[in-house]
Amino acid sequence: MGINKNKFSFCMLIFLLFLQMYSVLALYEDEIGKHDWTRPFVGRVQHLEFDLPAGTTTKQRSQQLQGGSSSRRLFVATDHNVLAAIGLKSSRIIWRHFLEDAPVNGIKLCDGALFSMSNGLLRSWSTSRGILNYEISVQEQLEAKFAGSLACHEDPDDDRSLVFASTARRLVAVAPLTGALEWAANLDAGSGENHSEVTSFPNPDGLTVVTFDPTAGKMRLHRFGTESGVAKRTATVKAEWLTSLQRCAISVSTLACLDPAGSIRLLSLSSGSDFKPLPPSLAEQLGHAGPWQSVEEIGGQDLFQLTSNSGAVVAMLDASLATGPTGESLPAGSLLRYRGQVRFLLRQQGDGGGGVTLEASSSSSLVASNKISLSFASHHGRVSQLYPVTFVRKGGSYGYRVVMATRDADLHAFDDTGERQWMREESLAGIVSVEAVDLPSADEDELVTPGGSVFSSFAQRLSGQVHHFIHVLQHLMLCWGARPASQADSLGEFGYPDEAPAPPASAASSSGSGAGSLIRDEFNLHKLLVVATKDGKLAALDSATGRSVWRLMIPMPAAAAAAEGTAAKSARTEARIEPLAGGQMPLYIQRTTAHFPLEPMATVLCRDSSTGRPVLFSFNPITGIGIGLAQRLQSRLLQALLVPQPSHDDGQYIRPLMLLSDTLQVTLYPAKTALPHGFKSLNLYTIDRDNRLLQGYRLRLTEQQQQQQMSAISTWRLALHEPILVTAARRPTEQVHSVGRVLGNRHVLYKYLNPNLLAVATLAKDMVTPAPQIGDAFTQITIWLIDTVSGRVVASATHHHSSGPVSLVHSEHWLVYSLWNQKQRRFQLSVWELFAGNGLRDCMNATQPIVGKQSYILPAPVQHLAVSQTERGITAKSVLLALRSGGIMELNKAFLDPRRPFDMTPEFQEEGLMPYHPEVPMSTQAIVNYNQSLHRVEGMVTVPTGLESTSLLFVHGTDLFCTRVQPSKMFDVLKADFDYAFIAAVTIGMIIGSFVTQRLAARKALFRLWS
Repeated sequence: MGINKNKFSFCMLIFLLFLQMYSVLALYEDEIGKHDWTRPFVGRVQHLEFDLPAGTTTKQRSQQLQGGSSSRRLFVATDHNVLAAIGLKSSRIIWRHFLEDAPVNGIKLCDGALFSMSNGLLRSWSTSRGILNYEISVQEQLEAKFAGSLACHEDPDDDRSLVFASTARRLVAVAPLTGALEWAANLDAGSGENHSEVTSFPNPDGLTVVTFDPTAGKMRLHRFGTESGVAKRTATVKAEWLTSLQRCAISVSTLACLDPAGSIRLLSLSSGSDFKPLPPSLAEQLGHAGPWQSVEEIGGQDLFQLTSNSGAVVAMLDASLATGPTGESLPAGSLLRYRGQVRFLLRQQGDGGGGVTLEASSSSSLVASNKISLSFASHHGRVSQLYPVTFVRKGGSYGYRVVMATRDADLHAFDDTGERQWMREESLAGIVSVEAVDLPSADEDELVTPGGSVFSSFAQRLSGQVHHFIHVLQHLMLCWGARPASQADSLGEFGYPDEAPAPPASAASSSGSGAGSLIRDEFNLHKLLVVATKDGKLAALDSATGRSVWRLMIPMPAAAAAAEGTAAKSARTEARIEPLAGGQMPLYIQRTTAHFPLEPMATVLCRDSSTGRPVLFSFNPITGIGIGLAQRLQSRLLQALLVPQPSHDDGQYIRPLMLLSDTLQVTLYPAKTALPHGFKSLNLYTIDRDNRLLQGYRLRLTEQQQQQQMSAISTWRLALHEPILVTAARRPTEQVHSVGRVLGNRHVLYKYLNPNLLAVATLAKDMVTPAPQIGDAFTQITIWLIDTVSGRVVASATHHHSSGPVSLVHSEHWLVYSLWNQKQRRFQLSVWELFAGNGLRDCMNATQPIVGKQSYILPAPVQHLAVSQTERGITAKSVLLALRSGGIMELNKAFLDPRRPFDMTPEFQEEGLMPYHPEVPMSTQAIVNYNQSLHRVEGMVTVPTGLESTSLLFVHGTDLFCTRVQPSKMFDVLKADFDYAFIAAVTIGMIIGSFVTQRLAARKALFRLWS
């Protein structure tokens, strides 16, 4: 009986396992990464903590902080609100969390757990896997993005530790292991509590908390006992001259702040009631006149570093002014850090790229004093942050590693011998502009230069053949895994989380040495993605692999660089390149690779931070070499626009860039570029988001005194009176294959194809139904479709009970946008289609289009919208949706047709329309990035290729992703598993059979004649 029971249980187990089996749609293992690649990042590091060994006591950890630490990973919090753990040896992302849309106030490693503070929430994380242990609300009401501060107190004598988290209104002390609340205290932040700032510093005898209300100009000091939480001192200090606590630094007994003039003011935390400026006699002892740009606490014992344009000073500042400050002068750009008893001093000269040395010294025998030289490429800029860590080697000796952040947001790691361990290109997490460039053809090296001799033509052709032979050898070496050193250097440093760390890139620069092996393929699928980042850096990415081909920091203009000392001294900020207003840094391709032997030319438009003036810089998009010097314009720009066609008269084939200044003066860039033949006028528009205004201009070419001059006049002006959320226009290079749509009754519905339409989304308070929802009143979204030549509103629609985020995409004759429905509490997609009429006469005389509108329910929130683009426009369009869950969904435009009927008829079926369904289908097969989740997507760019069926999709944000999109499948290329042998055998067999049958037929006919 027992045996039968066991057999029955076994059979039931097999049956249950069989029921769990189901078909799965997935990729084959060899297809992963074949036509796509992903590069995950974390962003610019703002807070960094090194890991400590698990299982050690508080006393041991305290000793390791002073002596050494066997650190294995580092924890970072970035400007993308990302909390992550990175391997110290491999640079891989071990785990990563995207926090809410609020800045991370700080992270601390306390008692074996990682703590983060953001938006008034204290979180405890597991250091090994990143699991959330617990979460505590420090602020009782979480309606605003509160500033916060985080501190850890560890007592090495009794192994007791506490975590202190504070906002501008409340302070709590929490046990790190259990999350139990030890004590809490209320802080009086003043009337501007939602804008108040807070900082704290743990002392041996208590905790000091400083809150600042910028609206009232008052600072409050609170001192609490560590164990009991009893307030020992509370004081209010007037500081109307202070703008932010970011211009202050706090230590054990002193608070040092910078006033608007750049002078130091000190406040005693124990007995001070007002800030005291440094007397001129004591200020002279620092050996520096200032004005100071920043102040930073570096030693924990009233040791501060003061930085200015011409240098830095490390000073021991006493708030009581009983003794003069003892200072040590350092050259400009120096950074000083202390790790326990070890002192790290980094000296750098120039703007980066050379002259960087690191000195390590210790008062004890922990670390042997040494001085190492560090190599940085010039495109990284200066080192902005220095994070050292000491550790114990296997033999018992002490060593150290340093992690550095450069001005371009890249992260570098060096050991104590000066050898680079790895580098992470975190600057690519801040891409603001993308342009795709076609690679040069392989036959360009063999083309004959016009006007050359026979010998020069022969030498040029011979060099081209040698170049092809070398390229084949390099390809074979890559296939066998033996990458040439020159190519490894050209590809640059690479910090993939899921692959081995790249070799040291000592030669990685903007020289463009790796561009020689980039050749256009047969179907033009291989392209170069030129990107510009918000830190003023240019880079080129290989669309096939994602590798960085070249990188280049946009140089400062020559005139600005000469006057940088005086300008930056008055502004007390370092002059640098930054995006334009609105975070834009547009790229313009003025000459492509199609005009050999002329080199391609691209131009970036940015801004000088010291003067606020626009800057133009031209470069070769294939090699990354600058063309001329950066030019700073003397007037502000309203708009910059490329001329639609290049000029063929001067033989330069450059599309001029028209610049419209705020004084309505029109200039060309480059200045001596000829306009295309027959050019007379050009229309453009400007968007003033601050004044909620749209304005159109016409640029005309006139002749004055036998010279051609450009003039601009204002043609229309449209005030929307509502905040502008987002705008979208048709691409100038978009191809439209069909101008009409054939209906089921054989009539043609002509499209309203106006290339000058601009879609604008605005937000306003809903006055029709002002019934409030939770926390606020209803709002409404208005969509405007505006003709930018005449300023006429072609169509408009208002969505009541709606709010953002709003994303728009405009292509051909249709518009698709997403928004949040407040009343139904769901996301929805709306689509417009514009038609001119049913006949050709209606199409030619159409002044107001026929607009078809429809809305669909979207079961997932959307971050961004894009549309596929092909070379001829024959392929069906696909709408690409970047979902907040991390997927990129490809949705056929047929699902978003406003003419989808409720009741199907034979005419609708013949036309190919689908019956209306209110929900958009969410298919897992439509997720083009399968399991590679992409969060915080900032933009999506589609690029046409030589295949009509295929377009490239590039997604940028915190992560980068590139793949191929085929809306109508690959109809113009045979599949990869196509059976060539079978087709060849059938073809050869049919050819042989035709000859045999022909011979047999002729023989039979001959026999018939003889018979």
